[in-house]
Amino acid sequence: MHFRMEVSPVLGGSSPTDWAQVLSLPRAVVVVEIHDTEGGARRRGMALLSELSRNLAEPPATLKELEKIVRAAATAETVTLAVIVPVGTEILSVLAGRGSVYLRRGERMAEILAAAGSVSGSAVAGDTIVVVSGSFAPILTPEELAPLFDHLPAEAVAERITLAIHRKPKTAEEVSGTGEPSGAAGIVRIGQFVPEDVSPREQSPEHEIRGPRNSLPRVFRSVLTSGTAHRALGRIRRHPPVRARGLIVIAAASILLFIAVVALGLRAQQSSRENSGTRLVLSEVRRMLDESQAVRELNPGRSRELLRQARDTLAPLTVSRSGMKREIDEMNRQVTAALTDAMRVYSVTPELFFDVSLLKKGAKVDSIGYFGDIAGMADASGETVYAVTLAAKNGRIAAGGALFAGVSYVAPYGKTIYVFTPRGIFSIPESGSPAGEPVIATSDQWGSIRALTAFSGNLYLLDTDKGRIWKYVATDDGFSDLREYLNSDVQPDLSRATSLAIDGSVWIGIDSGEVLKFTQGREDVFRPQGLEPPVSGPVSVYTDDEVNEIYILEPGAKRLVVTGKDGAYIAQYVWENGLTPTAVVVSRTLRKALLLSGGLVYSVDLK
Repeated sequence: MHFRMEVSPVLGGSSPTDWAQVLSLPRAVVVVEIHDTEGGARRRGMALLSELSRNLAEPPATLKELEKIVRAAATAETVTLAVIVPVGTEILSVLAGRGSVYLRRGERMAEILAAAGSVSGSAVAGDTIVVVSGSFAPILTPEELAPLFDHLPAEAVAERITLAIHRKPKTAEEVSGTGEPSGAAGIVRIGQFVPEDVSPREQSPEHEIRGPRNSLPRVFRSVLTSGTAHRALGRIRRHPPVRARGLIVIAAASILLFIAVVALGLRAQQSSRENSGTRLVLSEVRRMLDESQAVRELNPGRSRELLRQARDTLAPLTVSRSGMKREIDEMNRQVTAALTDAMRVYSVTPELFFDVSLLKKGAKVDSIGYFGDIAGMADASGETVYAVTLAAKNGRIAAGGALFAGVSYVAPYGKTIYVFTPRGIFSIPESGSPAGEPVIATSDQWGSIRALTAFSGNLYLLDTDKGRIWKYVATDDGFSDLREYLNSDVQPDLSRATSLAIDGSVWIGIDSGEVLKFTQGREDVFRPQGLEPPVSGPVSVYTDDEVNEIYILEPGAKRLVVTGKDGAYIAQYVWENGLTPTAVVVSRTLRKALLLSGGLVYSVDLK
């Protein structure tokens, strides 16, 4: 006989350095709290619980055995390790580290363990044991615990304790990195007696099975030395040879059958251990999943971090041959769906926005720029520049002819469109004809120009050969002489740069997937955070002083990533068709991203 136990956990906050959990096994309850200054608290705690779930698969019969198991499992990072095991009519309790264990019987409540130690005693149905970890112990005193019971079931008591913890003021030492009190408590309600199955303790020492590694030799010994085997062999010796041969076959078959039964038992025992570990992992994944949903609106970054931890924790089980495959697959489905939603990954189908061949037969777009509500588009082979009003989708030919042969980059600003050609930079006014000479002539200081951008009336050129950003300041009668934007001691490698955007700072996309940021001529810090998978291929970057985000186009991955200007992840838009854009501009008023691909302009609606 043993007691049936009803277990309800109370869990505090967790962080990389502080983690706590309550584990309910078929014949044991474990409360653990870990503190790891190196940030591996959850990993260490999961390893400890996995070890205990294996060692407690066959419950210990004595307090001394339980003490040995607990001592072997506790580590330097263990704040609390408490284990409760029912054996017959007794309850064995062992506490390592800090914490408390209380017993409530009827209206009386006593602290049976106030420090590391062990105790055992008779229990009766209706008793409640409360195990409190080290960080919860200062918050949950016996005087505060007693009124919370009121003959309620364990689950209701757990809810009351949770509210009491969160209402009580905490010191800095009692609060983890999540802003919630760290720690755990297990409420164990003792139920009715239940009959034992075949107990391993009722077997002889030769039959005792503790694990697959050393069991089979004992099984064989037990078979060969058992009374059944001796009696069978004795009968064989007493009968004539012919009949003896039949008895030998029967005896051998009996022995093989017995071995097979024992082997199946070992296999079932091993499966039980594996399933116990699997249930532990699923319980931890469920906790992280629930916590992520609770903080999703208040702290999206923390929510995504928890879901990534849940996914990584579950990953080893998805490729295992566990007998709980259905439960694993369902949990994996829930985590994947929640992570996709939390990561704000939007599946989109870019739609055709504008086709310049409607304005000129055979025309295509090689370069696009944007300012206000005007998109400038250049067709190098067609020697034509187009201006498109985005809100109305009205387009016109802004300029064309031999003057614009080889036009490669376009940058609208105000009522003027600037274009880069082999002869220099030309300006195209909103009305009237462009001048016959460039406003900025080709300079022998230029190397290989990769992009042209206008900001505050000034023009900027990205030179990948010289590794410089050339700046031309707007004046009353045109533009200044060439100037360097970067300080002389700033020498970045821009040989693989792909694009240029300016919002006050200068942003440069690199074909390795990096985005470089420069402010006032010096390199600044920009590092995307929380993005999965990270950007790894060539990118084109866009921003301006009207938008609050950085848009990173990764053509190879068929996606547009959106981050804050501090690098914090916001969203990403992915598509599956054959579209491979080469450039992106964004209209804040239309909430659209315009993608240049194959000479056409497509759009994606932004959330």
